[in-house]
Amino acid sequence: MGGVDLGLITDSAADLSPKVLQEEAVGLVPICVRFWGRRYMDWQELTPDALYQAMRAGAEPVTEPPSVEDFAEVYERYLHTTASSPSTSPGSFPRPWSRPGRRP
Repeated sequence: MGGVDLGLITDSAADLSPKVLQEEAVGLVPICVRFWGRRYMDWQELTPDALYQAMRAGAEPVTEPPSVEDFAEVYERYLHTTASSPSTSPGSFPRPWSRPGRRP
């Protein structure tokens, strides 16, 4: 019986380091952070250092989860990327998440 490739997508509230995201090939959907009347996408438009700096200056951030559409966009990107890949067999999970040497 063949193994199944497995992938993981999470939102940025998981607080995984960029190194872990890359090494484990985790798909990331950013949460939204609002303060001072503006909305920022975590890790795309707002770094942790910038957030802490704003908080020291008096900002009171509020977070909101990613939308269903935000998650769907990441899923589609990974599925579309692998749909034409010769290493992806029907029914298997996308290769961008596969980790060499980690098969059951």
